[in-house]
Amino acid sequence: MPTVTQPVTPITASQPQRHLPILQSMPAAAVADAPSPPPISQTQDTTPNPAPMDGKAKGKHPLLTLAEKHLAEQLWQHYSEAFQSRYDAPPLRDGKVNYQLASLTRSLGQQAPAVAAHYLQSNHDWYVRKGHDLGTLLADASKVRADWMAASKRAAQLDAVRARNHQPPQTATPPKESPPAPETIRAQLAALQDKFTRRAASA
Repeated sequence: MPTVTQPVTPITASQPQRHLPILQSMPAAAVADAPSPPPISQTQDTTPNPAPMDGKAKGKHPLLTLAEKHLAEQLWQHYSEAFQSRYDAPPLRDGKVNYQLASLTRSLGQQAPAVAAHYLQSNHDWYVRKGHDLGTLLADASKVRADWMAASKRAAQLDAVRARNHQPPQTATPPKESPPAPETIRAQLAALQDKFTRRAASA
C-alpha cells in the first residue's frame, strides 16, 4: 500500500500571528471603548484624614469665651499663689501650661480656682513627687475635685457645730491681747528695782 505523504506547511508566522484571524473575527467586548484608567502615579488619595479624637488640633488650647478666659486667669492666680507658698518659688507658665489651664477651666468651671488651691495643700505622695504640676492636676481633676468637696463639707459641718456651741469658726484668728500701758511698765520696773535694792542692802 502506497504511503500518503501530507504536505508540510512551513511555519512562517509566530503564534500570535497565527491566531490573529481568529481574534479579529471575535466580537468586541462591551467596555472595549471605555477610557483606560490613569497611571497610579497620577491618582490622588481621596480618603479624608481622620479628625483628632478630642476634636482639637494638637498644640492648641480649647477656644474659651471671654468669661472663661477671666476664670482661667483666676485659676492661675490661685494656683501660682499656693505654689509660691508651698515651694517658695513661682511656677513656670508656657504654652503647655496655657493649654492645661484652658482644659481645667472647661472641665471644672467655677470650681477650678478652689480645686487648684486645694491641690497644692495635698500631701499625697504622687502629687509631691510630681511637684504639684498642672498636668497631674488635669489628669486627676475628678479625684481632686471630690477630695475638695469632701473637705469643704467637713469644714462646713464643723463650723455649724461651733456656731451651735457659740464658738468662733475655725478660720477665725484668736483676738490679740492689748499691750500694757507705759505707766504700768514703769511701775513694774520701779517695783523690781526697789526689790533688788532692798535685797542688796540687807545682804
